[in-house]
Parts: sequence; C-alpha cells; structure tokens
Amino acid sequence: PAQAAASRGGLSQFFTLLGRYLVRKFRDRTSMRIQMLQPVIIGGLLVLLFGGFGSGDDDGLPRDDDTLKEWHCLVEPDDEDIPGTDGEPCPSAQAQLDYEMSREAYAGQDKNERPDAQDPVSTHPALPRGVHATLFLLAAAAFWLGCSNVARELVFERPIYRRERRSGLNTRSYLASVFSFQMALAAVQTLIMTLMVWLMVDVQNDTIFPSWTVLLITAGCGVALGLAVSSIAPNEVTAISVIPILLLPQLMLAGYLKVFGQMNEALQHLTVFVPLRWSFHSLVQLEYGSWEKGLGKDEEDLAFTVGDVFEFPDFSPSVCAAMLLVMSGTFLVLALARLVRTSAHSGH
Repeated sequence: PAQAAASRGGLSQFFTLLGRYLVRKFRDRTSMRIQMLQPVIIGGLLVLLFGGFGSGDDDGLPRDDDTLKEWHCLVEPDDEDIPGTDGEPCPSAQAQLDYEMSREAYAGQDKNERPDAQDPVSTHPALPRGVHATLFLLAAAAFWLGCSNVARELVFERPIYRRERRSGLNTRSYLASVFSFQMALAAVQTLIMTLMVWLMVDVQNDTIFPSWTVLLITAGCGVALGLAVSSIAPNEVTAISVIPILLLPQLMLAGYLKVFGQMNEALQHLTVFVPLRWSFHSLVQLEYGSWEKGLGKDEEDLAFTVGDVFEFPDFSPSVCAAMLLVMSGTFLVLALARLVRTSAHSGH
C-alpha cells in the first residue's frame, strides 16, 4: 500500500497519508482521551481561579467611575482636567509624582538609602486583574498543547519514513498530513478552552471568535515548532525533554510575568522572536479594544490602552497573528528541510 501511495501525485499521497494517520491515531484511544481531557482540565482550572460568573466586579476590566479615575490618574498624572475629579489630584497621581521626584533626586544613591517609593508600573491596578492572567495562561496552554502533541511524531515514525521515502514518498505530503491532523486536534482543544473561559470568566463576550482564532494560530505555531524539534531530535526522549526548555523562556519573555515596559531594550528586541509574546499581545489588544467600545460616554475619557498598562507597541491583533504565522512557516520549513536531509542520508 505504501508503494502504491508513493507512485501517485503529491495531493493524492496527502489524502492517503492523512487517512492512514487518522486510523493510527484513533486506534490509540487512551492517548486521544488524554489529549481531549487536557483542555477540559486547563479550562476548568482557569474557571476555578478566575471565574467571575458574570459578576463583572472582581476579575474583568473595570467600568465603575472611581476605579477608572484612579487608573487614569496613574497613567496621566499631569492631567489637570481629569473628568469627574473637579480638579482634585488623585492619590495615585501623587504617588506617581513622588516616585518620579525620588527617582531623579536619588538616582546616584544606593537603593537601600532611597526613600520608599513604589514604581507605578509594577503596582498598576490593572495587573492583578484575573483577565490578564487568564489570557496569558490560555496563550501558554494553547502553545504547549501544540508542541506536546507532536514532539514525538516524526522521530517515532523515522524508520517508516525512511523506508517509504526510498519508494517515492513525497516529503511535503507526509509533513502536511501530520500537520493537518494536529491542527484539527488543536482546533478542538482550543475551542473547548475558549468556550469554558468565555462562558464563565469575565472577559469580553464579543471577542470569543477572534480570540479562539488567535489561540488556534498559537497552537499551530506550537505544532510547527514541535514538528521541527521532532525532525531534529535523535530519539523520542530527547524530543519530549526539549519542549519545556523551549516553553519556559517564552513564559518569562511574553510580557506578563515581567511587564514588557519594564524589560531592558535588549530583552524587548528579543521578544520579537517569542511566539507567546505575540499571542498574549493579540489577546489583550482584543480584550481592551472590546472593553473600550463598551464604555459609556462618561467613562470614555477615562479609558486606557494596552500600551498604558503593559507598554506594548501599538500593533493590531492581526499584525500579532501575522507574526505567529510567519514563525509557524519558518518552523515548518525547518522541519521539511530536516526531513529531506534525513531521507538523503538514508539513501547512501
């Protein structure tokens, strides 16, 4: 059957290989059950941690005037005409000014000798909000699911691939069949997480489809990276072990655990190559954009942006998603090149 499939064109081979791959994966029912259970567990934990159940008070972005005034004062402490304050300075505005003054006055002294003054960015009232943590963990989970699903796939099938490659197997069709199935699996996994979170955590309801699209693209980038790792790794154990090494730096550089604006310039440039940064950036842009549209006229002047909170550059969600697609394509090209090289070496 493999030789018959190999004698056909690339598209015909793709469907034949995809069908065979489907049969093999669905025969392993235990593995499929675990993969379907993973997003349920992740989504359930996010709901337990941050579920507002529609309260709109604790975890989501605020809409009440008092909180918005405080946020506005923190972002723009020199604004003398903050709506609703009657010219009175906000406490957070004074804290901002005190911090700036102390930073300038005591710039040359040891930290321990400086007066107590909190950095307003690190103490920004937006950051403890559950919505930010929810979106960050969703992006991380989507990327991790994509990577972990495929880390062992190519290295596991390497002997079979080499044998069938000598019979005319099309490498592009082979890689496309694996990627297509894994993307379908990722679509179901990310949809489960998205539905659970958007139904039970206080995020903007009208962002459910675009946010799911971002999570799917994120998972696809994880799949592509996982395939690249699997194509290079000498064995299954190595492939699985490398995935956490690739994921942990992304958690640190995504712009949430360490606010993007607080990173030094070199690290900020480095995040350009971090898929999780673009995923999180896109999700919070969608969230803030929808939140701002839902504010009343009295609150519009008190609104703030993702740039105000995280100091991300002003890129649209579509630009962030495009960056993820570019990286996905790069990883797939790397995987394809490695597969071609593997088959070339096996022919000698």
